[in-house]
Amino acid sequence: MALIYSTSIVKIKDSEFKIRHFLDRNQFPTVTEQTDIGALVWGCDVPESLWPLVGIIWPSGVVLAEAVARMELQNKRILEIGCGLALASLVAHRGGHDVTASDYNPFADNLLKENALLNGLSPLKFLTLSFQDPFQGDPYDLIVASDVMYEPGCGAYLLNFLRVTLKKGGEAIFVDPGRAHVGKFESELSRNGFSCQSERPVKGEKIRLLRIHHAS
Repeated sequence: MALIYSTSIVKIKDSEFKIRHFLDRNQFPTVTEQTDIGALVWGCDVPESLWPLVGIIWPSGVVLAEAVARMELQNKRILEIGCGLALASLVAHRGGHDVTASDYNPFADNLLKENALLNGLSPLKFLTLSFQDPFQGDPYDLIVASDVMYEPGCGAYLLNFLRVTLKKGGEAIFVDPGRAHVGKFESELSRNGFSCQSERPVKGEKIRLLRIHHAS
């Protein structure tokens, strides 16, 4: 069965975004669509069972976009990792800020191009990037992500990534939907030159916003 899409209106602060997304988590491309998508995108390092997750509107992604919409972003280079539908990047881009979206699933770039066009925006910068791989490039002032520590081992990779990718004096904003193992990551931050503050942006929910600062 062919990929089935839907379009939803997502309200972020005082703005609305039209977001084209997969109907559900059971969307997989047909053989013909795999050919159209291309071997480098369909045949990438993403496990087939996880491939559809890139096209879902996740609550954590909406919370991250809300947080970004309320931040002062002037003169900051911003990187979103594990962007999926890249709501946070779209918010920053609409505001005229220097943002790069990234995901280890390169199909995120296809979706990003479609949603930028759908919202009357110019194309965004995109990197096919995994925070588990070595990073080469200039560090960023702000790194944002939602629910990227989905497995217990992710925290160690993410810490190493931040050491290299986040400027001294820079900030990272991560949204955690309430995964138990994230507490270990928070403990490691303080031992590695970072400080971290946690807040609950949605009353009565487990979801947390982590504000991480890289010591100067």
